[in-house]
Formats: sequence, C-alpha cells, structure tokens
Amino acid sequence: QITQAVCLGPLRFASRFVLVGDHYQLPPLVQNEEARERGMDVSLFKRLSDAHPSAVVALQEQYRMNSDLMLLSNTMTYNHRLQCGTEQVAAFALDLPGYAAHVQDALASPEQAWLRTALDPQRKALFLDTDKVPG
Repeated sequence: QITQAVCLGPLRFASRFVLVGDHYQLPPLVQNEEARERGMDVSLFKRLSDAHPSAVVALQEQYRMNSDLMLLSNTMTYNHRLQCGTEQVAAFALDLPGYAAHVQDALASPEQAWLRTALDPQRKALFLDTDKVPG
C-alpha cells in the first residue's frame, strides 16, 4: 500500500493508466485523525471506482482461496460473484505429513480437543473462539 500523494505524482504524467486491486480489501491505514476526517481513509482505487463505475472491470475468478475459505467473503462482500479459478484451487487443503502419528497422539487429552479440531487437515475453514483457552 502506498499513499495517494505517492500515486498522484506519476499519474499526472500519464494519458492512461490501469489500477489493479480491490477496494474491499486493505483500506488505507490512516493514523492522523485530521487526515481521516478529511477523507484520506478512502483509497484512490475506491474514489476512482465510485467516480467512474463504467471504467471498472470486476474479475470473477480468484486463485488464492479454496471454496470453503472463499465462502465468507463471497457471501458478505461479493454477493456470490466470485468463483474459484480451477477445481484444484476450489479443493485445495493443507497436506500435513505425519499428522496422525505425531499430532493426534500428542493431543489425546480432552482438554486439547479444541487444538485437535483446529489442526485437523480435513477442516479447510474454521472459526475458533480462543477466549476460553488457558493462557
């Protein structure tokens, strides 16, 4: 991420430019309250997208998350428009060699059931409330 001031300098010399990104992710980090009040917490990408919606092309395929991980953002943010780019991406899961032999046996006690669940390679996505985990 870079500041708008850093972006605007080079853009002044361009007759055309392409911005690639997603204004739903990683909003600008603005620590100064006055800057935030003056709108610097809105990204250049978001400003231009809102000002020129006909110039925006929304990509529908993603290659970073399996289908289970994608479900949350796809439901809450993208109105079910996202799709996994390939079946391989959709089905991806961690491969933890030796998991059963090493981790399952080491975490056999009932107090560690939450950790067994969290480390289960068959679970592709899991929300884990750690508030009650002794610490």
